[in-house]
Amino acid sequence: MPKVLSTLSRLPVRLALLLLLSFCLPFSSVKAEDNSTFECGRNLFKSGKYKDALPYLKSSQSIYSYDNRAFYYEALCYHRMGQLGAAMTAYQNVIAKFPDSEAADLSKKALAGMRGGTPLPPSGGSLNKLKTLAVDKLPAQMVLKVSEQDGKPVVEALVSGAKVKFVVDTNVANSVVGVDIAKQSKMPDPAVKSKDEYSLYDIKLDTMTRAAFPLQISSKEPKIAVLGADYFDYATVAYTPPVKNQTDGTTVAEPTGTLTVTRKAGFRNPFESGLKLFNDGKYRAAYPLLKTSSVNRPRDPRALYLLAVCCQHINKLDEARSAYRNVMQRFPGTEASTLSNFALKAIDPAYAAQARSLAQAAQAKSDKYNLLGGVPQASKKAEFEIPYTPENGYIKVTALVDGRNVDMYLNNNYGVCVFSSDQIRQVDPSYLENAGEGSFKPVDPNNSNNLSQTITRPFRLKRVIVGKIETSNVAAQLVDNASRIGATWASTDRPLLGVSATQGWRYEVLPNRRMLRFIQQN
Repeated sequence: MPKVLSTLSRLPVRLALLLLLSFCLPFSSVKAEDNSTFECGRNLFKSGKYKDALPYLKSSQSIYSYDNRAFYYEALCYHRMGQLGAAMTAYQNVIAKFPDSEAADLSKKALAGMRGGTPLPPSGGSLNKLKTLAVDKLPAQMVLKVSEQDGKPVVEALVSGAKVKFVVDTNVANSVVGVDIAKQSKMPDPAVKSKDEYSLYDIKLDTMTRAAFPLQISSKEPKIAVLGADYFDYATVAYTPPVKNQTDGTTVAEPTGTLTVTRKAGFRNPFESGLKLFNDGKYRAAYPLLKTSSVNRPRDPRALYLLAVCCQHINKLDEARSAYRNVMQRFPGTEASTLSNFALKAIDPAYAAQARSLAQAAQAKSDKYNLLGGVPQASKKAEFEIPYTPENGYIKVTALVDGRNVDMYLNNNYGVCVFSSDQIRQVDPSYLENAGEGSFKPVDPNNSNNLSQTITRPFRLKRVIVGKIETSNVAAQLVDNASRIGATWASTDRPLLGVSATQGWRYEVLPNRRMLRFIQQN
């Protein structure tokens, strides 16, 4: 007992009293079986008792100096308590001590949000480099020799590097490419959740470039390719057809027509001007221009996202929160949506609390191993590394599913693996016949006019291998979105690799080497 009292005398008073009581009574605020130093701190944190959690977390840091979680939770405690200076110091400490850890990545995002700057997306991207963000190149005049189809000019443009032949028709409001043309032209896969939506491409026509231009990918008209009025909204377009013989209609002089594109007098590009002022730190001057461009470019998430960041810089926080939410609602799955999510967590306490609640529910459901995992052990665990690729805000890895290589998005928010019907058909069509009964729910339950529903069917994969992890009889789901007119689409471009395939392992992201390190838990 004297030895115990001597040890307690060197601890903070509050911690010493609690530890002394622990010899006689179980903690009322934590489970008896979770009475380790770190677990006590973590459970107090989850109960919202941030000040009480700090002594435990600091004590755990001295015991487990190699474990990043106690350091990261300390920073979170200060952040939740509103002690931003201490939080920033603690986040910086995590980054310095554990530069390649998940905790360091989360700390960087938290710091970026606290400073009012642009948060870092999980996989980089154009919005992360605002100084070099591509803008339109609009010449004063451009004259092109063109061919003709059904009395309309035909041009060849580069769509994010892929050659596509378009009919020019300014009577069509929005530019569109059919799925067959997109595939034949080897266009980059659209970053959209379903067809007949818009995806952003750089479209270059001779000396003219529309950067991040919203192009509709159509499954209803698979062989169409039209540059419409939206592509030429800054200019007047004149077409001179080939000269025809008056008697038999054959071409007598020029085998091609002429397309003349002339920039409108007095035209100004508010997005380009606003972006320049934004990058120069002149946020109040940039604000009206970005507000105008967010209206003028209704299908470009960059304009609305930059407006939100600008509002945050000039302390228009209500408008910033509204704009961030707008980005997430109108452009789900885009980089701008991911960035808006990070920003809202930093400036909107209600949103942050809701996000924490959802994350905790997902953790309880999936029993995932990450920063919220069990108490670290001193003994060395089995581990291995595999490469990954950032894609659409996800971590893409290659898994062996029933002996087939399948590119999947690693997602520990899901307790099971998730495939659409089209995705599982490429692995083994028999899974479609053997899946369980489906459950149905609206895609948007808050919209009374919603015409789409999500269909979920359970099944089990025979065998999944991820690196050195081999699992059989793996829990999975078939998830399809379907409209009332019969169209179906997947929720993500690739299947999701859930916790059911990696149980018993946690992973760390090593972004500098683009590797994932898996560590066995048991």
